[in-house]
Amino acid sequence: MALSHMERTLKLVRMMPGCLRAKAVEKWQPKPWISAQAGVRIDLFGADVQALFLNRNEGYILAIQICDMSSRKKHVEAAMASYEVIDWIAANGFFQVWAWRKLKVGNLQRWKCNQTAIYVNEEDGEPYTQLIEDAA
Repeated sequence: MALSHMERTLKLVRMMPGCLRAKAVEKWQPKPWISAQAGVRIDLFGADVQALFLNRNEGYILAIQICDMSSRKKHVEAAMASYEVIDWIAANGFFQVWAWRKLKVGNLQRWKCNQTAIYVNEEDGEPYTQLIEDAA
């Protein structure tokens, strides 16, 4: 069975140097009064995954929003407009959008992850982005 974007993300983030823990923080809120299958996904501070890191006695926490490459722009724009994400960054947290896409390499297909970090400019408080890398 194929891995989901969530499973791919957790696997990749847990392999990053200094990662102590990584956990899915997105939850499903059912709405049974609509139908048995109805509901909505709720993120914690705009993220699907949160990870704790410790490098050289310096700790930090990373929040990750997961999507596929076709919706990366929409997710980045939504994160930049989110007060929760801006507050997360202001509280010294790190926030990234990880967009997954499948690439053909020879006769094989491989999943690649485009990682976009969101920062807040200290001078004017405006958010901006930076492409971190293509991983996996």
